[in-house]
Amino acid sequence: MPSARAVLIAGVAVLALAVGLVAAAPTASAQGASTATTTLRPGLNLAGWTEAEADATALFEAIPRLDMAYAWDAGARRFRWAARDGSGDLRTLTPGMGLWLALGGTARFTWMRPMLPPGGVGLVPLREGWNLVAWSGRDGIAPAEAFRGLEGVLAEAWGWDAQAQRRRHHAPGVRARGNALSTLYNGSAYWLRVSGAKHWWQFPPRVEFPVDVTPARQAELRVLVDGVVSFFIERYGIAVPYLTVRFTADRPASCGGSYDSRAKLIRVDCFRPLAHEYTHAIQSYLRGHDQSGQPRAYTGPEVPVWITEGMANHWSGVYHASTGDRPLPEYFAGTIFPEARRTSVALQSFEIPGKFHSGDRSAHYSLAYLAIEYLIDLTSEEELFTYYRRIFFEDDWESAFQTVFGLDVEQFYRMFEDHRAGNFPPYVARDSTPQANVRGTVLGPDGEPLQDVRVRGDREGSGRTWQAVTGPEGTFGYQAEPGAYIVSFTDLPPDDCHFGWYDGDDGLTSRGEEAVLVTVGDVGVQDIDIRLPAAPDELTATLCARVEGVVLGPDGEPLRGIHAQLYRQDRLNEGNATDASGAFSIMVPNGSYRLSLSAGSCRLGVYGADGRRWTGVGQQPMVTVADTTDVTGIVIRLSELCQR
Repeated sequence: MPSARAVLIAGVAVLALAVGLVAAAPTASAQGASTATTTLRPGLNLAGWTEAEADATALFEAIPRLDMAYAWDAGARRFRWAARDGSGDLRTLTPGMGLWLALGGTARFTWMRPMLPPGGVGLVPLREGWNLVAWSGRDGIAPAEAFRGLEGVLAEAWGWDAQAQRRRHHAPGVRARGNALSTLYNGSAYWLRVSGAKHWWQFPPRVEFPVDVTPARQAELRVLVDGVVSFFIERYGIAVPYLTVRFTADRPASCGGSYDSRAKLIRVDCFRPLAHEYTHAIQSYLRGHDQSGQPRAYTGPEVPVWITEGMANHWSGVYHASTGDRPLPEYFAGTIFPEARRTSVALQSFEIPGKFHSGDRSAHYSLAYLAIEYLIDLTSEEELFTYYRRIFFEDDWESAFQTVFGLDVEQFYRMFEDHRAGNFPPYVARDSTPQANVRGTVLGPDGEPLQDVRVRGDREGSGRTWQAVTGPEGTFGYQAEPGAYIVSFTDLPPDDCHFGWYDGDDGLTSRGEEAVLVTVGDVGVQDIDIRLPAAPDELTATLCARVEGVVLGPDGEPLRGIHAQLYRQDRLNEGNATDASGAFSIMVPNGSYRLSLSAGSCRLGVYGADGRRWTGVGQQPMVTVADTTDVTGIVIRLSELCQR
């Protein structure tokens, strides 16, 4: 009479032969719920090992009536087994391992265990043929959703009904009524047969395409999306679950992207920006989830734009270098360093979106990129992720910076400016910018050169801008694209007073409609030389005033990071973000302005000086600055945090 162990081994072997199993034992780490619960019934059960790597004896300690355990060994093409008496050749349990568990007795047993590692990921490598793997994703999910990302390679799958002691089958493309496997449960194990090797990300992004993208191109882009997700998982152990990637066009000439944290949506016009935007998704996820992956209401400080965008550029660069698409040394020498040198603006000016996204944006992105590279050289790459986790617990971003990087922010700014001056100094003087096709000099009323005056060109009909800052000799230079530009002059922060526009006669006009267009051709140099009518501090005192207010949430709490922008009819616009107390302060010349609020990609509406939101009916409210008198005391209480 055969032993119970022999009978059980034979039973599992019959199951294996019935489906022709040829599979690899996967390795995976888990993310999702903090615990997994599986009800084991007498007889055979399929369940997954979701904890950290452990000795096989841990199974018998956790499950008192467990008689035998089996795991599939791909190399030996057989099951390995372990018994309660210590016999067998299954010695080690790995996260994500699928197991046959033979439970003795007559009663059911509820097996509860943690999902580890905390905040980890569920990336399971599948080989051609059959694979036995644990499910670590969303509990109670439909197979069509769980197997999303395996399109084209999954031939069939099945789970085990412990009560009926029978298989539950699923075949892609078959109507739900034709498939007995209707639900996947967290911590259970499943057999998957695939037609080729594939990494199965158990929290895959949904990929959406325009109607005119061919199936072949869709398949190609899905592979590329999988590559980006797998890169961050394999290199850093970080991923964003249940994201949507929407390709809005298939035209590389129009290549850009954005990330909406509320909708967990990445929009891209082509593939190249995906790693950059996926980094933004990771940043948002780390701020809004604890180490176990559980969501938390984020109310902490906003991160400076140069950190957010510089980090996204860093990981995008590392990703593209890893694929051989864009080697970093050539990319830095040929693109990043020359672009960064086009701006003289100090890094600290790029803490808020308004400054960063105006002017020469490509130069600003490159400068932020180089600042992050320098920060990594001083600390480590891993600390960048730590920073986004830490900022949830800090009152301001500077404290988090000090805690994580061990550097005072002002100290870092000084160190970076020294590093910048020695390695990629800005193009500021005529003699050092022979390639500039727009250059000039800004002088004071007595003919003395003026340093740190910001010069900006806005191209007619395109929304494209460039920006330069005068150097010690009062000179500036910029290699601008051909086109017609309106050129303006302002003071640098903290004053930010708009002095006026170039009028073509070495002077300024305070009216945008009177500005003279500066035409930049493919060749030749356009010289712009002006003499300010007074010193910058005198102009600030006689031309500009502040518009100040506070932005509160629905419950009256101050909101940090809300961007307030003032627009005047002649295209003058200035703005900045609210601080920890919800306050904003914007310096502008006399005039009537439209005051709008936004939070990232969310438009929050137009408001009057009384704090009321314009409903869209009737005349639009304006905030008027007269006689350089400050407008203060604006209190805006948002009824909701996002209005599309």
